[in-house]
Amino acid sequence: MLIRIVIEPKKNPDLHSYLIFGVKRYTSLYGLSMSLLGLPNELIKCVSENLKLERDINALTRTNRHLYNLLNPYLYRHNIRLFKSSALRWAAKRGREVTAQKLLRAGADANTTTKYGYTPLLFAAENGHKTIVELLFAGDLNPNCKSDTGRTPLSYAAEEGHEAVVKLLLARDGVDPDSKSDKRRTPLSYAAEEGHEAVVKLLLARDGVDPDSTPDTGWTPLRYAEGGGHEALIKLLLAREG
Repeated sequence: MLIRIVIEPKKNPDLHSYLIFGVKRYTSLYGLSMSLLGLPNELIKCVSENLKLERDINALTRTNRHLYNLLNPYLYRHNIRLFKSSALRWAAKRGREVTAQKLLRAGADANTTTKYGYTPLLFAAENGHKTIVELLFAGDLNPNCKSDTGRTPLSYAAEEGHEAVVKLLLARDGVDPDSKSDKRRTPLSYAAEEGHEAVVKLLLARDGVDPDSTPDTGWTPLRYAEGGGHEALIKLLLAREG
């Protein structure tokens, strides 16, 4: 069986328009068999570099352990170069720590955003992935980055009740503990609405957090706690007012 692989040279104009080579699964020469895996690593890399779709490269890397170790670094570089580090956002959202670490080592942009302004930090904070937040903070990162609705990582982590992530964010230099969304809602407002007592306590302990902040809805954190029937928070916020 003859496998034909066509490679388009990308950089060297002096090369032939196409490099065509055939690999025979069973050859008459020396009675040997040969497959793609029998090619030198340099040629296998050349094949992968001419695959245009990420899913094709990924499929090739999953063929066996040898190809995975050989081509996976290229897959990361390919994503960084052509897809603006979108894989890092994917890893941050799903808590894939090893993948995030490898992408960052390969030079992924930790500030990459979706069209809605979502960064890897926003995804990691919203989904409670503390280790990935720590990985991202190892680089030059804005802890107050905002989505298209004006919400920060702290805002999302507070709403979801991710206490460990909230602690980590509050400990970060420059973080705004009372950041306001486009509708002027604060992290405290979201945490009170959802009944996250531990997070509310963390926020109230910070200087600069206004327990009576009033967003466009006109509801204070206390009013949100009352609306959700969170009795412990109601007592906590009333005591703060007193």
